[in-house]
Order: sequence, then C-alpha cells, then structure tokens
Amino acid sequence: MSWRRAEVAPCVNWRKRQKVRSMAIRTAVLQAPPAKSQMNDVFFKIVPYETCIQEVISFRNANRILARDRNYCRWRYESRPCQHKAMVVWGTNREGCKVAAASIIPHDFYVLDDVYPVGLVGDISVTPEWRGRGVATQLLQFLRQEPWLQTLRACMVLPNDDAARPLERAGWSSATNIARFVRIVDISPRLQSRFGRRWPVVAAARAINFLVKYGSMDGWQRRRTLSLSAEVGDFEYGFDDLWDEIPKRGKILALRDRRYLHWRYHEHPTVRYRIFQVRHGQLLRGYIVFHVAEDVAVIDDFLTADAMVGPWLFKEFLDHVRYGKLAANIYLLYNADSFLAVPWARFGFVRRRDFQQVMVNVPEADRHSSLPSDENHWFITAGDKDV
Repeated sequence: MSWRRAEVAPCVNWRKRQKVRSMAIRTAVLQAPPAKSQMNDVFFKIVPYETCIQEVISFRNANRILARDRNYCRWRYESRPCQHKAMVVWGTNREGCKVAAASIIPHDFYVLDDVYPVGLVGDISVTPEWRGRGVATQLLQFLRQEPWLQTLRACMVLPNDDAARPLERAGWSSATNIARFVRIVDISPRLQSRFGRRWPVVAAARAINFLVKYGSMDGWQRRRTLSLSAEVGDFEYGFDDLWDEIPKRGKILALRDRRYLHWRYHEHPTVRYRIFQVRHGQLLRGYIVFHVAEDVAVIDDFLTADAMVGPWLFKEFLDHVRYGKLAANIYLLYNADSFLAVPWARFGFVRRRDFQQVMVNVPEADRHSSLPSDENHWFITAGDKDV
C-alpha cells in the first residue's frame, strides 16, 4: 500500500468546501469552451459525454476488444441514478486526430460519513500507433489537475493489467484488491469429463460432494427459525431499509439502495442477473446478486445486515445452487479484508491467487481529506467494476 495512514474522521470540511466551489466549477466547465492541456505531442480536453455520444462509442469499439452498442452506453452513461454528468477526456495529436480517450462516470458512494459523488474512470482507450508512448499516463495526469474533478470526492478505477502501470506513474494509489474465491458444489462434471459416466465415477463424485459439504460449515449450519430464502425477480420491499440499517460510518462503498440496485442489475442490457434473498419473517436480512455462466454461479454483489447474517445467507445460497442444480462451481469476487467478511474457508471457499486491483485518486484540492488506507474500511465487489 502506498497511502499514508489517515484517521477516519467526518468529512464536514469537505462538505462545506464543496458547497462553495461545486456549483461554480461545474457551471464553468460545462458552459465554457473545453479545457485543454498539452503534454508532449498530445493535446487533452474534457467535454460532457452528451456532446459526443457517437464519437465515444465508435472510438471505444475501434480500440478495445469488447464492443458496446448504443443501448449499453445509454444504460451506463445516461440512466445512472446520479445527478452528476458523465465526462469524456479526449487526447488529440498535432493534426487534430483523436488518439486517446477515457470516461469519468460519477456514481454515488458512501464515503466515511455521508454520500458523495465518486467518479469511476473507464473505457481508457489509445489507438494502436500511439500505444507504448506514455499517452495513457499523460491522460491520467491531466485528469488529476482537471478543475471539474474538484466537484467529486474522489476518482476510482478498476484497471486491467495494461492500465495499472500508467495509473501508478500518474500518481494514483492502490486502495484494495478484489479477490476471487472458488467453491466446488458438484465435482461430477469434472470427473465425468475425464473418466466418463461409469458407475465408479458417479459413486466417487457423490462421496466427494458429501465430504466437501460436511467437512465445512455448509453441512452443519442450521436454518434460522422463521427464516425465508428465495430467488426473486426484482429488488422489492425492504432493500432501502437494509441499506439504511447496515453500519456504514467510517466505511467506503457504493450506494446500494433499491433504486441503484434496480438500475445496476435489473436493467443491465447484456447480463441476466439473479437475486437471492433471506428474510426473517418479513424483514430482509441479506441478499446475493449473481449470474450463471456455463457451470459457474458468479456472485457479483451481496449485502448483509450484520456479521451474524453472513453464514446464514451463504448456507442458504449454497443449498439453492446445489439442489436447484444451477452450477457446479461458485465464484465470489470482492475485497476479502472488507468489514463485511464471512468465514469463507469454513464454508469450503478457496482463495485464488489472481485479483483485481482497485486504484483511487483524490483531487488536488482535497489532499488533506485523504481516504483511509486500511482495506477493512472498503467494500468493493465485482458489481462495481462494470459501471
């Protein structure tokens, strides 16, 4: 970790400064000509996304492996439940041709003591002929000095391997890592793919599945009295109450009220997310958002009312996947040292070596309001990456 440790304190001073400067900065940026800055042979400017929608889509798709259509970008940029507008940084050469781009998409986060806008940086793209020349690093350095970013509490990015080094060189700091945990629910597909469906293979698979289940808390965790668990079609009643209930003071996590969850997962244009919830009577105590890809159930997000709910929630979910024959394996992706930790090893989850880095940058004017470096203060899941 490269951050200095900071005491967790209310950000009232940030809020006061924000009220004074936010409106003036935002008005100046959106109404004035695009801000420009030259670094070496590349000129950078920042403009509202709404002024160059088709250009963003075309440039992104021409320089990235996974293409996105207008419907996806409408969901990602325009339908967000956040009042701050998305912005785009363009890099052009001396001839005026676009050679680089990045998007800053604000989202509401709970940061230590209240909800603030945090800009998620994504779609960092550089044309092939300009790669390896430090353009991405220059673009990210430009971002750190851009006045519009002073309206945000911080900027965050979940970079791929190619983008991580330019971010570090540009002064961004590592905040936490999203780890991957794997749980085998049914060993049968693996054994049968190698040895066929002969009866000794079937018998061995049943024995291994039994040992895996009863060798962990999965086989011994008791159901709660009056507990109700089920997969539901949408985020219904109780999700706002659960968000209000969880202890967030001194923590950093994306807003997870019903409106945000509905947009993020139910309205997603390309992935069919599924929602599993547990209730005590009529009171919502926790949920899991997941999707199934081939024989893997990927847990994209979850939330529990407190630490005692976690084992109960995941016991019910394991049974749901197992007896519903939804998948042979479960992947869980989130920052393992989070304050919402669950004893994963006791449930048979194995932590893999690969991880997704999370990097953060605090605007220059707020350096004294730095974010804590202890990973326990963060809660980041795979669901925070795609936005």
